Amino acid sequence: MNRGQLIRIFKCFTAALVLAGCTGGGAVLKVPDDTIAVCAGVLPGKVEPYWFGVSVSNAGQSPITLKAVHLGEQDHILMNDAFAVPAVRLADGTMLGVGVMHNPAEESAGLWAGRQSVAGYVIAPGAHVDLALGLSRDGAETGRVHSQIVTYRVDGERYDRNATSELNLALTNDCETLDDVQ
Repeated sequence: MNRGQLIRIFKCFTAALVLAGCTGGGAVLKVPDDTIAVCAGVLPGKVEPYWFGVSVSNAGQSPITLKAVHLGEQDHILMNDAFAVPAVRLADGTMLGVGVMHNPAEESAGLWAGRQSVAGYVIAPGAHVDLALGLSRDGAETGRVHSQIVTYRVDGERYDRNATSELNLALTNDCETLDDVQ
């Protein structure tokens, strides 16, 4: 083996270690698993979208910067918009976050006033935020999404990471008829 081959092997090995360190090492952004399902029953005469909260948290030791959120596996549903919405502490000490809302500006004006763009939102170590996803159906009676993909970067790293939330969301005329979403 000549010196050039050794250098190439060393560079490939170094690159593999860097990539493994950037994409492995445990999840830093904690996202919901598939044990939770949420259904929003469309109110007669109400225009979509409906807003669903996806709670994410920074389980690492460094700040992370959110880049984007996209829908993963889905059927007949569209994402109109997305925001990062920090929780609001209420007078009794409890925290108010985004659940399912039709009109957040009317239903929880104080919470909704704190919304920010997902792109560039920084989550401190140990902190959490709700990603408010504005969802509507594409004309079908029921729209579903089975995963949400959050792209983020850990402070000091050169590469983006993805975390896949497996929160099951449904938007339909009648939640009672769906057997796999409560």
